[in-house]
Amino acid sequence: MIKLLKLLNSLSTSTFKDTTIVFMGNNLSSILGAVFFFVLAHHAGPTVFGIFGIATAVAITIVDLFDIAINNAIINFGSKPSWRVLALRNGLKRKIFFSIAFSILFWICIPLIILVLGKPEITYALKISVWLIPAKAIFSFVKTALQAGKEFFLDSAVDILSSVIRLLGFFILWKIGLSPLSSALWSYILGLLLSTIIALPKVKDLIGVEEYEKFNHKEFSVYQSWMTLAFVASSVSSRLDIFFLTRMVSLEMVGWYQAAFRLYMPVQQLASSISRVLAPRFASFSNRDESKIYLKKALFLSGGLAASMLLLIPVYPWAIKFLYGNNFQGSVVFAYWMMGYFSLFLFSTPWWSRLLYYHANARKFAILSILQLIVLAVAVPFSIIYLGGAGVAIALFGSLAFSTVLAAI
Repeated sequence: MIKLLKLLNSLSTSTFKDTTIVFMGNNLSSILGAVFFFVLAHHAGPTVFGIFGIATAVAITIVDLFDIAINNAIINFGSKPSWRVLALRNGLKRKIFFSIAFSILFWICIPLIILVLGKPEITYALKISVWLIPAKAIFSFVKTALQAGKEFFLDSAVDILSSVIRLLGFFILWKIGLSPLSSALWSYILGLLLSTIIALPKVKDLIGVEEYEKFNHKEFSVYQSWMTLAFVASSVSSRLDIFFLTRMVSLEMVGWYQAAFRLYMPVQQLASSISRVLAPRFASFSNRDESKIYLKKALFLSGGLAASMLLLIPVYPWAIKFLYGNNFQGSVVFAYWMMGYFSLFLFSTPWWSRLLYYHANARKFAILSILQLIVLAVAVPFSIIYLGGAGVAIALFGSLAFSTVLAAI
């Protein structure tokens, strides 16, 4: 009992410190990111804002098909100091190969993507967003390497720097004559690349250490394979809302939805902060009692934060008008409906972290992700047809509740 109390105090101190660092960094990055989207919305309007959202959603979905699985494998294996060097090297080689291959494939398939989505207006934006694939993959490698090494301060600094460069880059490119859409896409890409270059010296130090134990490449590959299957399903699931809305409603309504979704960026950043702190800790626990104590603490934290979101209800109509302009009043309904989804999203973060990193059960995670994809593929179009665009939020909440209950069990 005394040992458990000591462990509790130790974990509480380190967790609070690291979570605070990551959250403050993410929060500042989120604010800068929000300013970027608000400025773009004011200058571009709902339709162009929707096109930007569609182009980035397609590109990031393609990145997620391979990238998130590699990141999780790096953290799962790289959190053990003796395996960190080879886990990072192995992950970097795979990221470079897949980012080149998927960029070429994306470029070839642009006509097919336009045919499926039914919006030829997005052609130009898709061609630029091809460059997001290698930029996002290498950027996420740098961040994952810093997380595996528990360099949370530098990890947060990279996030902030990326947002600063994106915001300043947008104003510079727009002032020299590029359209708001082109300026937004190129500044997004430059923000990822330049912040990555600045952080490379520290990552090089992490990779360059030669002291390591024998590394199980087969185990790494098996874990990554299941994670790839899982994140192929989950990345497609997470953007089915955009894809179905693009196909079934106007680009203006897609812009309203994107604007409402962006209001919850701080919640996404907060969940990411919690997950980034929890991941290496769950991966390092060696017994069930440690993980159970830590899970209860994490759920108490995430549950309290999720409940606090109710305080936002009265401010949405005013906030959307102020932040986006009068053309975005259609976003208010979307914002209300999505509150339930994001509350559950935040609250459920510790369960998913424990499944992925303590149990390291990539197979079960893959099965849950596939089930969630199936539920969403049926529920999202059904909801749009019978409840309108706002019905998407109901489908998202239902599928997340279903998969979270299974993950907790």
